[in-house]
Formats: sequence, C-alpha cells, structure tokens
Amino acid sequence: MQCLVISHNGDGDQLPAMLIELGLIPVTSGTGREGVEAIEHYKPDVMILLYHSGSSQDVVALRAIQVLCRQAQSSPLAVVISDKGQIPVVRNLLGPKKHYAGKVNLLACPPVGHRTKPLAEQLQVLSGKLKPVLHALLNQHQRQPVMTA
Repeated sequence: MQCLVISHNGDGDQLPAMLIELGLIPVTSGTGREGVEAIEHYKPDVMILLYHSGSSQDVVALRAIQVLCRQAQSSPLAVVISDKGQIPVVRNLLGPKKHYAGKVNLLACPPVGHRTKPLAEQLQVLSGKLKPVLHALLNQHQRQPVMTA
C-alpha cells in the first residue's frame, strides 16, 4: 500500500521509517499545490497530512484530501496529525462530521515540552505512540468493505 506524507519544511521526514515498518510504501510531498498534485498523481491508499497552525498551504492540502475522500468509491485512509490545540480548527475546516466520519481520522499530537517545539520534534518523541494508532487504523481500514455503485 502506498502512503503519501504531506508536510512542509521536511517535518514528515521523521515518518517514512515507521511507515515502512507498517508495510507501507512512503512517498513524501510538500503542502499547497504540490500536495494537491501528489494526491492526484499517486492516488495513494493512505494519506497523512501534518497540519500546522495558520498555514494556508496546509489548508489547501486538507481541502484536497476532503474532496478526494468525498469522491472516492473506496475511500483512501486519511490521517491528519496536528497538535492538540489545532484539532478543533481542522474539524471546523472539514465541515459537518457526516461528510468525513470514517474517512478522515484526526490524531492529536500533544505538545512536547515547550509549545514552540516544531511538529517534527514532537513526532520524533511520539512515534512510539503513533505507530500502534496508525497500525490499528490500517487494520480497521483494510477490513472495511469496498462500496460499489
């Protein structure tokens, strides 16, 4: 299964080793237009967006994931990882829960130490906790029946 990691400033560089351990083939991309093009080009089985506060580029990537999850017959697994304070913002951007429930999973990454630590550092510290959560989501996603028209 192919996994697209969408992040800016190389924050997603911490994830590929863990994703390989989970049996995924990681591909990394920037956010904004680059992320949208990567989603359209790869049509990945799994998408992970590292959402930063206040980044308009991340909002563009989130919208692309939202559109893909609404259109896809067999929806890819989408995971949005952000610090705890941004989860309500992401929920608000996604709109009514009925549109993304079961399609877009939100994972809160609590700040590690001081709040100004970058998301990449937080992920490095929390990758041990993140791996079992992603593993469970993958198992649950693979068991879901494919919807046909």
